[in-house]
Amino acid sequence: MKNTRLGKTFVTAFAFLLSVPAAMAHHLPPGLDEVDEFAENAFMAALKHPITGLDHWLAALAIGFIACSLGRKQGVQSLVAFIVCMACGVFLGHAGMTVPFLEQGLAASVILAGAALVGASFLSREGLGMTAGLVGFWHGLAHGSEMPTVFNPVSYGFGLCFGSALIAFSAWIPDGTLPTKNVPLGRIAGASLAAAGTGLLIASFV
Repeated sequence: MKNTRLGKTFVTAFAFLLSVPAAMAHHLPPGLDEVDEFAENAFMAALKHPITGLDHWLAALAIGFIACSLGRKQGVQSLVAFIVCMACGVFLGHAGMTVPFLEQGLAASVILAGAALVGASFLSREGLGMTAGLVGFWHGLAHGSEMPTVFNPVSYGFGLCFGSALIAFSAWIPDGTLPTKNVPLGRIAGASLAAAGTGLLIASFV
């Protein structure tokens, strides 16, 4: 019963992934390029981004699957690490912190999360939690650095973290069935996400 429910969840998520237009990094999908992502208030602009930015959606989905592999208690801890580190990244980015290859790092974070999911049954729980925190921090840093100065960083950070949490929690099944009790399915999910991240990384250099 658990595997059936998990399989349906993954199939639904993967079908949605295939239906999402190929978006470049954290910008709007093709066809919406003329829309001003920051035309609304800080909270609403940030809340919508995890859905309109393919790399962010994929990363949050991967973290949700990783949390699923850790069980209830440590799964929650990994999700908290993801969100808290993202919030820290937003404020540091807004404060002016920059790192090389920030855009490419967004795609690389999806690859990292997917790879961690592939090897989740071999990695330590601490390692998976650190992966969640690193992915969250990188995305928060990217968005904090691009956030308009007129935006309230608290409202923007809260919107971004809340939207990201919704996606991650939607992928999280707190019974530890992925991938420890269903290794092939977990590896397929991770490999698919890593492949999508690789596509985004290649596109970032074009």
